Amino acid sequence: MAGARTTQNIGKEPARVRVIAYDESRVSRVTFDDGDIDVATIPTGNVTWFDVIGGDFRPALTQLRRMFDIHPLMAEDIERGGQRTKVERHGDALYFFLRCPPYEEGAFGNDVAIVVVGSTVITFSHAEIRGFVEARDRIDDAIGDIRSLDADYLGYRLTDGIFDQHEIYLYELSERTDDLAGVLIDESKEAAPTQLTELRHEVFTARRVVSHYLRVFQELCAHDAVLVSKATQVYFRDSLDHALRQSARLDTLNDQAGSLFELQLALSSQRLNDTMRVLTMVTSIFVPLSFLAGVFGMNFSHEASKWNMPELYWAYGYPAALLLMAVTAFAMVRYFKKSGWW
Repeated sequence: MAGARTTQNIGKEPARVRVIAYDESRVSRVTFDDGDIDVATIPTGNVTWFDVIGGDFRPALTQLRRMFDIHPLMAEDIERGGQRTKVERHGDALYFFLRCPPYEEGAFGNDVAIVVVGSTVITFSHAEIRGFVEARDRIDDAIGDIRSLDADYLGYRLTDGIFDQHEIYLYELSERTDDLAGVLIDESKEAAPTQLTELRHEVFTARRVVSHYLRVFQELCAHDAVLVSKATQVYFRDSLDHALRQSARLDTLNDQAGSLFELQLALSSQRLNDTMRVLTMVTSIFVPLSFLAGVFGMNFSHEASKWNMPELYWAYGYPAALLLMAVTAFAMVRYFKKSGWW
């Protein structure tokens, strides 16, 4: 049923499954490149991590669902992708659905799913995730308490590793916000309105994602939270503190983006006014010149009356007319400059 409702796996090779089993004294690994998990060769340890990466999840998901009794609705969400950031509990398992920052090259919406059940952690991702690489390095090098704590701590480490990448992304957003103010003032930067629209959209999206992470961490830190040990809750509280700081930072960025938008409108209005002022001055200069040209262009016959445009028969009439026009234009330009309009 789930496969009929999704398109993200169509035409893909089966996902690769990397299995890491570890305890305080050793780390064991095995990889199934075709997604077909050979149960007999799975290593054992205090914690076992099944990392399903890239391609079509369905072959591996079908086996893992039977092995660990993954809830059918959660299996459908994992296969379909496109889930909001959330945590759910079904039976003895915790299900995390997480969104990576935009620079994580996920093939389908940057989705990551994490299942914590007993001493096992199962992850699903369409591309290599930085937080996962860092977790594997910590396991290999026995950094911190990761080798001595249970599977729920590995779930925390993977979740926090993804969330930490948002810190880098927010720093980039902050730098772009600061730079954009100078870009808006520079009249030669035609791309500024487009950049501002993209920035506001990214800030809005980041606020929404971080708010979802906030709810996840709040649920995991609640006193009645189950399937998370008290020792691991301490770490999730630290993640909650980071999420609160990021949320406040995004509120500030949102205010700055709004201020830049208002600045853009003000500058656009000012530039339009400047253009209209120049056009008005040019028009004002040519109005009297057009009047003089119209006067001298009247075809009254001098033969009918000596008062009919005698200057037409003056030897210096044409140069005098041009001189009068030049003096008029010069006087108006001087007046505009003296008035501060030019």
